[in-house]
Amino acid sequence: MDDTQNPTEQQEDNEQQEHNLKDLTAQDIIEAKDRVMRRIAVPEWGGAVWVRSMSSGEKEKYIKSVRRTIGKGRNATEEIVLEESSARLAQMTLCDSKGILLFNAGQIKMLSTRSAKAMQRVVDAAAELNGLDEAAEEESKNDSARPEVSEDSSTD
Repeated sequence: MDDTQNPTEQQEDNEQQEHNLKDLTAQDIIEAKDRVMRRIAVPEWGGAVWVRSMSSGEKEKYIKSVRRTIGKGRNATEEIVLEESSARLAQMTLCDSKGILLFNAGQIKMLSTRSAKAMQRVVDAAAELNGLDEAAEEESKNDSARPEVSEDSSTD
């Protein structure tokens, strides 16, 4: 895309590119090789690791695991649970060069004892590969738009 284009020209280019794309069938979607992996350096651990993208179901499971509902009915609110969230994301994305996960859910607590700096490298790569960096940014925008709820309002 040309940086000198105005937004209308960019929109027209995008529409032209979409027009030139093949219409996918169900089989095309099922057979698509849409999972990606990235090798990242983790000097704190003395080497490099592979981080993979999650399926949409895995991503939804992760997101659900880091949210807690407080209250009931119309007064219910959600909060983000940070405890072990980095370790949980690492467990769901750290893999070998063939994409096989290195850790199981029973090892999340152990992963949470690893270096924060090393885990941040893994989390950053996993978040980028899985669109979680965008989701987190959107969530923080939504949180700032919501009225604050005090701790005692969670009991009905």
